[in-house]
Amino acid sequence: MQTFARFNSGEQLAAFHSIADRLCDRDNASGKLAPDFDPVVPTQPIKDAAIRTPLAGALQRSRNYFAGSAPYGGTGAYASPARLTCQSNYVVLATDGNPTGKTDGTAYTNAERTNTQGTNGAWSFGTAARDVFTEINALKTLSAGNITNGVQTYVVGMGDTVANAGSVAVLNEMASQGGTGAAYVASTSDALAGAFQRISDQINVERLGAGSSVTLNSPYYQGGSALYQATFSSNPSWTGDIASYAVDSRGDRATSPAWLASAQIIAQNWNTGRAILTYRPATAAVVGSGVPFRWPVDPAAPTINEIGADQMALLDTNPSGTLDGSGNLRLAYLRGDTSREARNCSGCALKFHDRITKISGTPTPNVLGDIVDSAPLYVGPPNSGYDDSIESVSYSSFVSTHSGRLPYLYVGANDGMLHAIDAKTGKEQFAYVPNLVYSALSRQTAQRYAHQFTVNGTPTVGDVLYGGAWHSLLVSGLRSGGKGLFALDVTDPTTITEATAGSVVRWEVPGFDADVGYIFAQPALVKTNNGRWSVIVGNGYNSSTATAQLLVIDAENGSMTKLNTGAAGMPNGLSEVTPVDTDNDGTVDVVYAGDLDGNLWKFDLTSSLPGSWFVVGGAGVPLFAAGPTKPITARPDVARHPKGGYIVTFATGRYLTSGDVGATDGQTAYGIWDKGGTTTITLTQLQQQKIEPGTVTATDGSEYRFSTHRVGAASDTVLQDDLVSAITVDSFYGTKLGWYMDLPTSGERVVAAPTIRGNRAIFTSIIPVVAGSDACDPRGSGWITEVDLLTGNRLTSPTFDTNNDSLLDASDRLRVTTDATGTNTTTSWRINGIPSAPAFLTVKTGADSAEIKYVNTSSGTVQQKREGPGTGGQRRVMWRVVQ
Repeated sequence: MQTFARFNSGEQLAAFHSIADRLCDRDNASGKLAPDFDPVVPTQPIKDAAIRTPLAGALQRSRNYFAGSAPYGGTGAYASPARLTCQSNYVVLATDGNPTGKTDGTAYTNAERTNTQGTNGAWSFGTAARDVFTEINALKTLSAGNITNGVQTYVVGMGDTVANAGSVAVLNEMASQGGTGAAYVASTSDALAGAFQRISDQINVERLGAGSSVTLNSPYYQGGSALYQATFSSNPSWTGDIASYAVDSRGDRATSPAWLASAQIIAQNWNTGRAILTYRPATAAVVGSGVPFRWPVDPAAPTINEIGADQMALLDTNPSGTLDGSGNLRLAYLRGDTSREARNCSGCALKFHDRITKISGTPTPNVLGDIVDSAPLYVGPPNSGYDDSIESVSYSSFVSTHSGRLPYLYVGANDGMLHAIDAKTGKEQFAYVPNLVYSALSRQTAQRYAHQFTVNGTPTVGDVLYGGAWHSLLVSGLRSGGKGLFALDVTDPTTITEATAGSVVRWEVPGFDADVGYIFAQPALVKTNNGRWSVIVGNGYNSSTATAQLLVIDAENGSMTKLNTGAAGMPNGLSEVTPVDTDNDGTVDVVYAGDLDGNLWKFDLTSSLPGSWFVVGGAGVPLFAAGPTKPITARPDVARHPKGGYIVTFATGRYLTSGDVGATDGQTAYGIWDKGGTTTITLTQLQQQKIEPGTVTATDGSEYRFSTHRVGAASDTVLQDDLVSAITVDSFYGTKLGWYMDLPTSGERVVAAPTIRGNRAIFTSIIPVVAGSDACDPRGSGWITEVDLLTGNRLTSPTFDTNNDSLLDASDRLRVTTDATGTNTTTSWRINGIPSAPAFLTVKTGADSAEIKYVNTSSGTVQQKREGPGTGGQRRVMWRVVQ
């Protein structure tokens, strides 16, 4: 007996749970899913064994269904469900046993059903099983109608009749050839429901996508300008890539990449052609140090220059938690060995999941893990711009010595590694496996792989001085991949090898520190007033203490100073920070950061004694409180205010867990004028601005929004909403401490850092897809919004090139839907797909300058728009070195 389902991604899968309920009596009233799906002896079988199991026929009929063909040569063709080329197609085959019935209705003989296992553990399959494999492969290679990537097959074994080695081997081979890794074996109702849930989770992901910003090798066009884009693919397995695109003088990028990192890495020999480093943590017997990511020569007695016993034990443990002594094979796989991937090793007793990219055409091997949230960081020669007076050791000499340093891209991937990629060729120079992710490495190899995050954060590189010399230090968190931070010395990447691991790997901040959580932020590398160079970062989310704290970490040795805001609950956590040098002496004096409870904090670091650093206003007293329904997860941006003090721009919203997708709490963008002092700023002290209702579609095919101009007189058409609560410029500066603007769409929120460009504050908002939305919409949409930095007004000059004529003039103003007399400057540009924070390139057309904005989207496409450069010069004062 078998049950099978045919469906496309994006459809509701609740029917799977009713299938489980119908096939068995639920024996767990709580309804919770079992923690795993390994065979167990059930108290009652899911169902009694059946006599005939015609799996090949069921699969053949499913193939005809997808192809829109008449079943079994009869009449009455099915209408193919593949109506869109963007959709993925799947079969889920649930069976209580191996195949016994042929497609003609007769039974296989005992000899045809017999499968035998050799002395080496490999299986030889009989005719019955091979017939099923043939049908599964026919589905996998199907190309009919709108089916462009075949149909993948998931396999679920039900009941005690499949809980034996021979049956499981057949089911696993079915799933492997169906492109889904390994079969799910369920002997209880909860395990069966859990298997369907796991399959549902794997199906409801994108085929190709991107979650991080694109990167440019220069903010200004010059010969050799390039754009770098990181992407991930979930079809048929989770892999990633970085592509390099040439950019021309107009800012247009090439249609084809100059190189793909995946192609370069797969060409490097996994054993002799890759330098992969890791960190052996300190123990009572050894000091923590960088070591090669290799299996020890004598595992019984590893040296201090090899991975330790605890790390070997984690690799020796299979994904089900059982020690099997195969850690050396797992480590080789993680280094890039493909010999034990299921597609290459059908006879292996221990197989690992295939690493294949198949966006279109022939499947391509790819050992680079998926890159979801980590944006490639471009680092060329040192250019922090420090004056030689900042230290006794000359910074200019350091710059001169390394002026020819080759450019590299640093990016985290969910294969458990940070990768250093040659920005000219795409070749991997080295990779780093943090000790922080060792507990997840075994699951990376599972044949039935369920996606997990590991090294998912965007790194920071800055020039710092310690040990009497300047160094370029890389520091990164893991985002949702784990708690903690790691630091590497990347002063000269060309000299980094496994032999130099001891000097390259500096330290790791362990995730077991109760105050350290999942750090989503890019750390800041700065000099602090205690005379030390430091890493400043928020403590992240879900720490054991559930508080929001600022961490100031010594760049040389990783020792920490913590400043507790006193804000706990939810649990709370401090987000990305903005350090500011208020007296222009090269050291950080003030730090701004938000938290999950909607508080904007200000920290005073002016003292030379770390013990005297403090939260401005006192513990529990934020600079501004947006409220617990308005979490601040993105870094604020800061500029000097022309009338003294600082303008701090930030916005609210979170998109951290699956539970955040359907959130509908209203979110807001702010510009806060911090004049100094310790008084908390309130909403009543801010001028409200408003996004106008409705949108307008321009001749370029894009949608645009408008906003109000309530401070002073507008230079374009005056809108009715401009007059609501409008005040003069003098009154604004005399009575207000900034502005705010509510985001108008339900579910709209800001989770990427705002940017100050000249007189503009730029915000990227996202609107995730919720249940019932178009399955071909790549998870949602978003808006790029630009307003006046100081007042929040609609900008006075045209912002976006709305007619694509490469000019920014009055013709780019559009008419508001509710206005019939004039035109206005647009405020927001709609993005199809969830947008990342934009990257900017300044280009010149004759004597005129313009900016090209590049926005990476969740669909893996890059959208670009020409816009004005703004006026007044860039006033940003935050301490962030753009390499």
